[in-house]
Amino acid sequence: MTSIDFTQENRLPLSAVFFLIIVSMKNATKQLWPVLLVIFVSKDDFKLFWKIIIALLVILLFGVIRGVLMYRNFTYAVKGDELIVKKGVLKKTTLSIPLHKIQNISNRQGFWQQILDITTLSVDTAGSTKSEMEIYLDIKTSDAFKEFILHSKKESIATQTNESESETAETHEPAQVLKTYFYDTRQLMLAAISRNHLRGLSIMLLLFFSAFNQLGESLQKQMLEYTWAYIPKTASLIYWLTVIVFILIISMVLNFVHTCLKYYNLNVNLYDNRVTYKAGLIKNIQQVIHLDKIQVIVQTANVFEKMLNTSSLRVHQFLNLGEKAQKEVAFFLPGFLQSRQLTENIYPEMTTEEFSEVHSKKNFFRRQLYFYAGIPTAILTGLAFFDIRSLYLIVPVLAIAATAAWFRYRKSRAEIGNRYVQVYAGVFGDKISTLKVSNIQSVKLRQSIFQERTQTASVVISTRWASLNIPFLEEQTAREVVDYLLFRLEFEN
Repeated sequence: MTSIDFTQENRLPLSAVFFLIIVSMKNATKQLWPVLLVIFVSKDDFKLFWKIIIALLVILLFGVIRGVLMYRNFTYAVKGDELIVKKGVLKKTTLSIPLHKIQNISNRQGFWQQILDITTLSVDTAGSTKSEMEIYLDIKTSDAFKEFILHSKKESIATQTNESESETAETHEPAQVLKTYFYDTRQLMLAAISRNHLRGLSIMLLLFFSAFNQLGESLQKQMLEYTWAYIPKTASLIYWLTVIVFILIISMVLNFVHTCLKYYNLNVNLYDNRVTYKAGLIKNIQQVIHLDKIQVIVQTANVFEKMLNTSSLRVHQFLNLGEKAQKEVAFFLPGFLQSRQLTENIYPEMTTEEFSEVHSKKNFFRRQLYFYAGIPTAILTGLAFFDIRSLYLIVPVLAIAATAAWFRYRKSRAEIGNRYVQVYAGVFGDKISTLKVSNIQSVKLRQSIFQERTQTASVVISTRWASLNIPFLEEQTAREVVDYLLFRLEFEN
């Protein structure tokens, strides 16, 4: 623990000066790049080399002056029940934030901050959709200051609600970690391998063909002539398949590197009232998710993750920052081996919950089949007027559509308990959304004309994060689900 007295005005660490200089230079470059571009391309007696040198010196001088002034004028302290920050360059500003209005405190550490061993402490309040203030501290001081703010906030709220002095005068002790989750080398590799490479392949193929179309006709012709000079036209299919496989490999490598950099040294700590998340190599991100503000926990597994027996987990926290201001804070764990275990540790009562299961009716399969098969079939039929060979694709398209519709129908169900609801969905992958009944904002019965004829209905559960749909239940079952959830919601609140 640090020995800094946070009730007194404190300055930023000395290493923050260099980061403030870098930030000032970066901002100056963003603001002045049009002017610099005009100067560089203008024709005069100055050589380009000297223009660049002078521009760099001006930006450096501006960054040093502004960074030093920002450092000298920046102080922070917790006085009473307020967080007070003084900052400014030429004009000084004092920010005073009541502790009870602080909604979230998170850490962010970029590349330069990791070199300088500092981190950005961001404070979100009720009244702003973005961070109200950012404080650059070393890691130990940042962690200690965060704990001090949370403890002071707890004391402030306890005082306002007239709790006993014995409870508010307790000695502050660091919160104990109940459970720790992390990525070892094997799990990091699994997370990188199990990413959605098909999406990356689609993007890269689109970029490849877009770049090819941007070439002039003569250049395209030369490239094709050069290609067919070495590859016989009878092997053109093999050639294009080789190109696609090559692009897929590049996509997999890029996804692999991106995942390793983003989730390197991932660490998730579970406390009695919050979850902390930390990950990243070049850009280190730290987040705090309060358990009482978690809206939905979504567990997904794509085809690759199912093959590797892993899944991804996304925890959504929704902050109410005022009458119209709202903000979502979430962290994502790809290819996580302990997704189910973490969900049950966040919601421990769920392990003893008794759930009633409801399934979608077969009408849902027919509707999905019409959707998946109808649109592609109509498009292929229209293309047949230009090329009759497009009709050959109808049979495989119908087979894929029927398979997708069947999988979606079989996986569409929900488990409803006294305190929790789990909604299952997916096509070739799986998706499980878990939420507490107390977080439900509204429950609606939705019934289309087609559903009225088949005596089915869908249940729409709305939260602050999103809406979850339980499609095509029996009408009587759907009404019972709505009535039961409304009853439980009223009971919980």
